[in-house]
Amino acid sequence: MQGLREKGINAFAMHSGMEEIKRSAARYYFRRAPDGQPSFLYVSPETLLSQAFYEQFSTVRFDRIAIDEAHCTSTWGNSFRPDYLRIRHAAKRLNIPHCSAFTASVDERIERDIWQRLPLKPDAIKVEASPLRPNLMLKIESQPSGTRLKTAPGLKKMHH
Repeated sequence: MQGLREKGINAFAMHSGMEEIKRSAARYYFRRAPDGQPSFLYVSPETLLSQAFYEQFSTVRFDRIAIDEAHCTSTWGNSFRPDYLRIRHAAKRLNIPHCSAFTASVDERIERDIWQRLPLKPDAIKVEASPLRPNLMLKIESQPSGTRLKTAPGLKKMHH
């Protein structure tokens, strides 16, 4: 959010992990952005679909809904989240005219689900890029024998 604000964009996040005072501040400042100033409100699908969100933002004119992790619409993937199936309804209810969807590499079946289940227009443009991400790095360091491995800060251990 800070990077967007530094570019002059009125940017806020609202999620269930925030204290209510911060959520209230985000609602207050987002709703009072000057006309014509670019604004960005980051919410989870669960927040977007809530009655409270609708009541607080039904009079706000949103130009676009941008959906991150769009592959979560597909029941074929292991990341399926049922609330993603209801985003189309929320966009219609809030009269949001445009939609963008973002995801990493997906197969044809999941891509088809994204096109069918999200409020994308038939003439939407599909942009594909290489899955190689030069901004990500994997670093492996050797550990002295008998030393317990540690997880880097910000990562969570995965067990298989």
